[in-house]
Amino acid sequence: MTTYICRSRNNWFSKNLNEAAFESSFTILPNGGGGVFSWSSSSPRVSYTTDVPLTGATLYTVSYTMIDLAGNSSPGSFTFTVDSTPPFAYPPVLS
Repeated sequence: MTTYICRSRNNWFSKNLNEAAFESSFTILPNGGGGVFSWSSSSPRVSYTTDVPLTGATLYTVSYTMIDLAGNSSPGSFTFTVDSTPPFAYPPVLS
C-alpha cells in the first residue's frame, strides 16, 4: 500500500521541508506499522509505503507535522478507508 501526500486541505509543502522532522511525526492509525518514505526530487511530493497490509473497510487516520528549515510548523491529518470490495466481474458471454 502506498499513500501519496501532496496536499491535505490547506497544507502545502516545498522542498524546504525538514524531511526528518516530517518522517518522525508521521503516523497511520490504527496499526499502520512502519514503512519507507520516498521523497520526490522533481516535485513537492512524498510517498510512504507501509510494511504491513492495511485492512479493508477500516478507517485510517494519517497525522503529520510539516516543519520547514526555519522551524515553522503546520500539523495536518486526513482519513481514508481501504476499499475491499472486489471489482465486478461480468459473466462470460456464451455463443
